Formats: sequence, C-alpha cells, structure tokens
Amino acid sequence: MFCSMNNWPDNLPGYRETLLEYHSTLEALGKAFLPLWAISLDLPKDHFDGLFTKPHCNLRLLHYPPQRTSAAASTASRRTPTTA
Repeated sequence: MFCSMNNWPDNLPGYRETLLEYHSTLEALGKAFLPLWAISLDLPKDHFDGLFTKPHCNLRLLHYPPQRTSAAASTASRRTPTTA
C-alpha cells in the first residue's frame, strides 16, 4: 500500500545483502515468539500463524551527523534525575 522499492547506495559493497539478511533474521525471530505468546495466553500454539503470512515489519535506518556537545548540555544531563 505505502511501500516502494528501497534506494540502496551504490558505494557500499555488501550493504544491501547484509541488511536484507539482518531483516530476515529479525522477522524469523519475531515469528519464533508467536507460539510463546499464544501459549502464555492459553491459546493453541499456532493461534497467531495465520495472522503473519505477510511480513509486518519494517527496518528503517537513520543517520544523524555527529553533534558537538556543549558545556551546558553536558551539565544539564548530569543534573537530570533518573528513575530506576
């Protein structure tokens, strides 16, 4: 529906193949969890299988250029409370 072909960079040999393999590995891992979720919900082991015949995952890689850290930003992060 809202899908188009990926634009792969020409100057990175093996990039496309590596990412496609990584993506298929993540998809297989997600499918491996389906029976576990079904069993945990007291459903038949194959309950979700028919719902995942088409891929439901997307892989979006983003690159943000490096940012210089300002003194104010590093001071603020040290004062920000964290909860555990």
